[in-house]
Amino acid sequence: MATKGDWIAYKAIRDYWLIKCGLTNIASTSESILSSEEKEANAHLICSAVNACAKVNPDNPQAGAESIPALYKACRSIANTWRVGEDFPLYHGDVAEAKEEVLQALAKADRR
Repeated sequence: MATKGDWIAYKAIRDYWLIKCGLTNIASTSESILSSEEKEANAHLICSAVNACAKVNPDNPQAGAESIPALYKACRSIANTWRVGEDFPLYHGDVAEAKEEVLQALAKADRR
């Protein structure tokens, strides 16, 4: 199980970045041969990704992570299934298929 709470990237010294959750050190970039910019970008990317996954499924962020491609595909399917008319949605495409993609993606995200 992942450490609960928001993960935050902190610049410690020079190009040394810490990833923390509360008072707990999760990871650091100290041993990396990457450039300072890459270390900073990676630290922030890791924190953003973990925090986003925890919002998808707070009880199981790993399930949230694994569901993101399916959730994106389902959202894309919905967007491609209808277009907005002047006063109401005009549907085109297979609404049932889009709905099934959404339900499958949500089931994956909700996995405990």
